Amino acid sequence: MRVYRSTTTGNELLGRDISQLRSGQYLARELYKVNRHINARRRILHEGDLLMTRIISILVCRILLLSSFVLCRTTYAQSTSVSVTDCRPVAKAAEMLETIYGVPISYEDPITVNDSLLEDDTKQVQRTPDPSHRVIVQKMGSLSFTYDMLSSDAPSADLAKQTEAKTELEVKDALTSAIHGYAAAGGITTFKVSEEDGKFYVVPTNFLSKDGKLLPMLPVLDTRITILPKQRNADELIREICQLLTKSSGQQVYVGMHYLNEFKLHKTNVSGSDVSARSLLKQLLAEMGGRMSWSLFYGPGWGYALNIRSWLFTSLR
Repeated sequence: MRVYRSTTTGNELLGRDISQLRSGQYLARELYKVNRHINARRRILHEGDLLMTRIISILVCRILLLSSFVLCRTTYAQSTSVSVTDCRPVAKAAEMLETIYGVPISYEDPITVNDSLLEDDTKQVQRTPDPSHRVIVQKMGSLSFTYDMLSSDAPSADLAKQTEAKTELEVKDALTSAIHGYAAAGGITTFKVSEEDGKFYVVPTNFLSKDGKLLPMLPVLDTRITILPKQRNADELIREICQLLTKSSGQQVYVGMHYLNEFKLHKTNVSGSDVSARSLLKQLLAEMGGRMSWSLFYGPGWGYALNIRSWLFTSLR
């Protein structure tokens, strides 16, 4: 009987087992490291995905927010209706729009000579009515018009942008609406609106004569005059313009209310030969900062008064 003897001793087997065990532990550690590295990579990728998702979400939100502001300019814009009652309703509407839009709007009265447009206001003005000194004024009239403006609940930033971005067309449309409203309410005189360098002018085109005929009218400030070149203060220039208008237009034109101190302090070289009085006024007010407008009011029986005001102060009232 053959007996086979192992050539491997017990110590060798034990050493091999220990070596194999150590090798297994090493592999296990390595596998753990690899697995941890893989998990870390996955976590980084996942966090990267989350970060990218957040970035995209923020961008989408900002785009939507920007879109909402753009939409606000349309959504909050609304048409506002206004009714005016005054002896000069068109002039009152022009002054209101000047305040609303923050642009100079000048106005000129038609001649008012027909009795149907006048009334005796002596009892309302004089404590002791004097029949020899009657106070005749224009009758009260009314009109309704619309203008576009942001509602009060619009974002303030958008409101500021909208106010600054008011177009000349919007102002002209509002003035035209007022003139149409005056005609619709029975107003006889017609007016036209013109614009130059962001400033607006409302002038009459006809008037009702004493015998009831509607006749074309040359606005008083269209009268051509000559101002000789020399330096003078603004108050002197205004008075000279009014004197020349009285001589050339056939209407008495007085110097009305204006900023006397400012006009006396301002030196000017405005002049012109055979030019409209309106063009001289435009030059003077532009030279003084362009923040003023005028109202040329007609008083039945005595003539016109040229009043100059600042739309800046009017808008702060």
